[in-house]
Order: sequence, then structure tokens, then C-alpha cells
Amino acid sequence: MQSVRRPTLSDAIAIESAFENSRCQVLVSFPLRASLLCQRARQLIDQGVVGRVEHITGLNYVPYGDVYFLSWYRDHAITQGLFLQKATHDFDYLAYLAGSPILRVAAMVSKGRVYRNTLSPGERADPFALYAEGIGTLESGMNEDSSSALLEFSNETQGIYTQVFFSKRNAAKRGAIISGFAGTSPTSHQY
Repeated sequence: MQSVRRPTLSDAIAIESAFENSRCQVLVSFPLRASLLCQRARQLIDQGVVGRVEHITGLNYVPYGDVYFLSWYRDHAITQGLFLQKATHDFDYLAYLAGSPILRVAAMVSKGRVYRNTLSPGERADPFALYAEGIGTLESGMNEDSSSALLEFSNETQGIYTQVFFSKRNAAKRGAIISGFAGTSPTSHQY
């Protein structure tokens, strides 16, 4: 496994300073809000198709979750968990669609149930057992199998968000369902 240097606050401040007086446009790595689908959803919200946004459900059924257990991402000391890796992107576009920043988050995680060999005597071999070695432990830190959160936006919109890292390829989904009194958006799109 290659050694990866974790960015520091000093690195972030140096980048900010470099662009402080620049005329260059910069996109901080939250590109989902700039996607055509998200932009179209925002247009429909602005046109009143669902009415005032009252609730948002965000989904991220990650079909390539094994990458987080087979590469440098598996090192919890570097990543500090998958919630930070993935949810921050989705929270950004959900706040964009809600038209409001997130005020409060209550979250929970599931770890070591899928991406760790937890066989009892007599059980058949777990197909994910190959991820058991080197991914950490509950005590030392390890990436999540799944995570979910309740969201409260500052405009009183409510939301829920869930990410599942052991989804099979044909179960892949990422997107949002937006509800207001006038209607509910279609279900989330596939990758």
C-alpha cells in the first residue's frame, strides 16, 4: 500500500492564499451540485414544481465500495472514515437543492459487519473475507459498511441521507427524492 500524506489545515490555508488575489475560477471538489441533473432539479424547484421543499431523501448506494477496502482508502488514519469521504459531497448538493445550509446532523454507522470476516464456527466463508486483513478494527478505526443521517436545514426542511458501500453493481443509486406539498420528484437516478 502506498503512503499518502494527509492534507493539513496549513495546506488548505496556503491554497486559499494562492487564489485570494487570482482571477482564476476555482471549483472546490463538490462537483455534484454543478452536474446537469442537479442543475435541472434546482430549476424545477425554482419553478415551483414540488412547492416549497419540505423533505429531501438522499441516497448513495455505492457499487464500487470495495475500492475503499482494497487501496490506500482502507487506512482509517488517513481517511477518518467513509462518511467524510462521501457524505460531504452529497450534503453539499442536498443543501443546494434545499436552498439552505444544514443546521444539524444526527448520524449512525455500521462497521465490520460486511467488510470484515466475522464468521461463527460452522458458517460458510464470507465472500468479503478477503477484506478482513489490514482494514483495521472497531477499536483501531475502520471504514464504514454503511452510514445514515437525519438532517435539519436552517429553513426547517428535513432530510435523511444514507450511504451503503457494499451495494452490488445493479443496485447502484445516487440522487435525491424531493418532496413538497405540490408534489414529489421522481426517485433517484442510477449511476
